[in-house]
This record gives sequence, C-alpha cells and structure tokens, in this order.
Amino acid sequence: MYLGNIAGSENRISDAKNYYERVIELSRKYFEAYVELAGLIGEQDIMRTRRLLRRCLTMNPGFRPAIVALADTYRKSDPEVAAKYDKLADSVK
Repeated sequence: MYLGNIAGSENRISDAKNYYERVIELSRKYFEAYVELAGLIGEQDIMRTRRLLRRCLTMNPGFRPAIVALADTYRKSDPEVAAKYDKLADSVK
C-alpha cells in the first residue's frame, strides 16, 4: 500500500495501479486500496471504477470513502444517483 502511495505521489500512475492491484489480490479486505485504485482509474474506465468500488462495498457496506468515491463517478452522468450515494454517505459515520 505504501509503495502505491509513493508511486502515486511521484506521478508513476502505472506503478501505483499495479501496487494497489497487488494489495487487493493479497488482502481483499484492505479497503483503502480499492478507493486509491479507483481514483487512479477514474474516468478512463468508469465502469471498472464502479465495479471496483461496489466490490469493496459488498464486503464493507459502511466504508464511507468508497461510498463517496462511487457518488463521484455519477456526478456528471447521473446527479440523482450521486445524490442518493451522498445521502447514504451522510448516514454513515
């Protein structure tokens, strides 16, 4: 995870993606890695980003950073869905 964070801060996006994917492969419940990877994939592959975040939320439905990130993927395309996720995120503390 730390290597992914370092690679991301150094703008080595491909390396960072690989590190986060490896973290998820080794420890499916390292939820922060899902959010970081989703942030790197972003709008390049929006469907993959959404699947990744939903997989995280399947294991931990109350993980607020994943809910917020999922809402962000809908901001431009479907503000109503984004608002529903925002409401859900507000209900999770």
